Amino acid sequence: MATRTIRVSEEVYERLDARKRGDESFTDLLGRLIERERDIYAGFGAWEGTDAPERMREAHEELNEGVGDAVDAFGELVEGTDAGDPD
Repeated sequence: MATRTIRVSEEVYERLDARKRGDESFTDLLGRLIERERDIYAGFGAWEGTDAPERMREAHEELNEGVGDAVDAFGELVEGTDAGDPD
């Protein structure tokens, strides 16, 4: 396998070195970091042509409503106690 030399600043070298695992080489480290970046973009467009985006919006709205109801109930509970009375 052919090799290449790249020049990096001391700061970048130190940051890369800090991310290395055990006896991992810089080549292995860079490959791992590049692979992780690729995985981030792998799913983009996967929901295109499906109803998944709308279902996610609905689930998000239901969750927000549930949280709002819980906050309201907690507020009513606190108002019904003597939480502000130091005695």
